[in-house]
Parts: sequence; C-alpha cells; structure tokens
Amino acid sequence: MSISHNFTMEEMTFSSLALRHGKDNTPDEDQETNLIRVAVNILQRVRDHFGIPFSPSSGFRSEAVNGLAGGSRTSDHLTGRAVDFELPGIPNRVLAD
Repeated sequence: MSISHNFTMEEMTFSSLALRHGKDNTPDEDQETNLIRVAVNILQRVRDHFGIPFSPSSGFRSEAVNGLAGGSRTSDHLTGRAVDFELPGIPNRVLAD
C-alpha cells in the first residue's frame, strides 16, 4: 500500500528480524496513521529535497520485534513515530538541519 509518492506501508513495517523469528509486525490503526505521517512529513520531504532514492532501514516495531532488537521500551518505533534511514553520500548532520 502506497502511503506517499515514494514510500509504502510494507517498507515501513518490514522487519527481517520479525521474519527470522516468526513474529508479527503488523501495526494497529493508530500506528499506521503515525507511519503515514512520518512517510509524508519526513521521508517524502527528504526524498524530494535531495532527489536521492532510499529506503528506511527500520520503521515500525511491534513489542515483540522491539524486544528482539534490544530497543527501548519507550521507543517511538513502537508507536510508528520513528524511522531510521540514511542517504548515500549525505552526512547525517546535513539531514538533521
């Protein structure tokens, strides 16, 4: 399901860790809403600004997946309000500006 011009719900919820361990990583309705906001207001804007294709390395994490990843119990990945990504050739400090 496309949630912005260049990003899908599938890539925002994909977890190889979940697949390897047979864990469900399906967001609920509120978490999906948050993921859409992140895709539209952050990822898509970064993609449009820099013009460089990229994929998130980590988006939503269910409680089970977050535990396997060693994530914080208060991680915004649990609510769909966080995403990790890097752009090839663009330093993270430039992305943060």
